[in-house]
Amino acid sequence: MGTAEVVAWCLLVSWLPASVVGVWSHRYDLLSYYDYRIAYPNETSPVSSPRSCRTLCVFDEGCSASSATPSDKRGEFECRVSRVAEAHRTISPHSDSVAFIKERKPKLFFWSDNKDFTPSGFSDLCSSKGGKLGIISTIQDIEYIKKNIMAEVDDQGGFFIPLVGKKVNGTAYRVRWLDVEHGVDTYHPLNLFFSDSSSFNGQICHKISPQNGLTLRRLDCGSGSKQKLLCYKYQD
Repeated sequence: MGTAEVVAWCLLVSWLPASVVGVWSHRYDLLSYYDYRIAYPNETSPVSSPRSCRTLCVFDEGCSASSATPSDKRGEFECRVSRVAEAHRTISPHSDSVAFIKERKPKLFFWSDNKDFTPSGFSDLCSSKGGKLGIISTIQDIEYIKKNIMAEVDDQGGFFIPLVGKKVNGTAYRVRWLDVEHGVDTYHPLNLFFSDSSSFNGQICHKISPQNGLTLRRLDCGSGSKQKLLCYKYQD
């Protein structure tokens, strides 16, 4: 775990009572997104403050995110709770709100072996090393990748990310990649990192390079070319 992750975790633990640490089944950071709220809550309840809504999610192992928004009643807030999987939580812009997002830590990203590209077997490139397809779903993922694995990438090699969700002309939608559809939060700030430079088809990859940071460039990844896929696994 890097220094920043250690500090973030220590800050979180220092805020929690001893009995609360470990309630979540894995280590996690609790991130705050101001002027955002849960778009599609699984449940709502009145609370006295945003801090109370934050605490509610910390104590609730099934809560993956929550948000607090001032209600019509004076001194009361609406606490929205999301119980969906990490990559499918949706937050939307909303003034005077704050969203609290659980992010499991630490996540280790790595590149798969450099093998021939085959549409039917690309997922095996990650599973052979005990990993999963490296879907980037958070700003922290981006920062980790910038600092740890971009050094391996060159502008000529085939380094691709099987991920995707982005905004085009302000409209968010999903992109299909090799018959596998992955989504990121529709209004998540992460969408600002995506760009589109080609027409859609079923054989499109998203390439990152040192020249454009982590802005994804879509291009054809033809069968038979050697590619590396971004993978990840959790370190407990």
